[in-house]
Amino acid sequence: EDRHPQISSFLPHSGYEKNIKNPCWYTDGSLDYKYSRGIYSKDFKKAYVYGIKQTDQQFDKKLHNLFMQKTPPILLCLPYFLIIGVTKSGTTDLFERIVSHPQVVGPATKEPHWWGRKRHLPGGPTIEDYSFLFSMAAKKIRSSLSEGKQLVTGDGSVDTFCEMGKDSISTVELVYSVLPRSKLMVNFRDPTSRLFSEYLCRVCLRGKAKTCSSEDFHRRVSRGVSAFRACLSKFSVTYCVY
Repeated sequence: EDRHPQISSFLPHSGYEKNIKNPCWYTDGSLDYKYSRGIYSKDFKKAYVYGIKQTDQQFDKKLHNLFMQKTPPILLCLPYFLIIGVTKSGTTDLFERIVSHPQVVGPATKEPHWWGRKRHLPGGPTIEDYSFLFSMAAKKIRSSLSEGKQLVTGDGSVDTFCEMGKDSISTVELVYSVLPRSKLMVNFRDPTSRLFSEYLCRVCLRGKAKTCSSEDFHRRVSRGVSAFRACLSKFSVTYCVY
């Protein structure tokens, strides 16, 4: 708590609600959150009003009405499960299969990238910003309680597997501290085919190479291996990997 006072002050001091399977807690009164602000605004717009041109004020009002829980206090939730990695290993397929289950409700976006990357950005999203990605999930989880059902929600950010910032607390320590009972899932894949798949996605499909070929892939991998070895001559393995 001393190392992350902003996070600990937002979380419930008495712990999560014991009668709710998903990690959730009630807050006093209503929360005036601007969905049109910050790094997650595009995720909200893509998920809920995609293709509709609206002012920020209209957009905030629409989502406030959409997510509004009629009876205060307000229920906030964080993910019950996390698919933590790794990239190009079938995580999107796994996530979509899980959220298609009737007892699972998805967040505004599959990959918020909060734990591994975005929380480290200067002026980046806070845990409060992150929690609002689960506003619709929280509303549905609360409604399901009156029906005797228990719904859960999750996060499919593949970079949670990596340590991508210099912090006094590691990603794995933070996840365990905030979500001690969370379910973690990780997909692995043959390293060579995984790397080639990433090459096709990030280089070929995005037009970063004039000619995509096995030879170009080999050259890029060789340069990467050389750069990694050069890094190891000066820094630790952890530094060079992440």
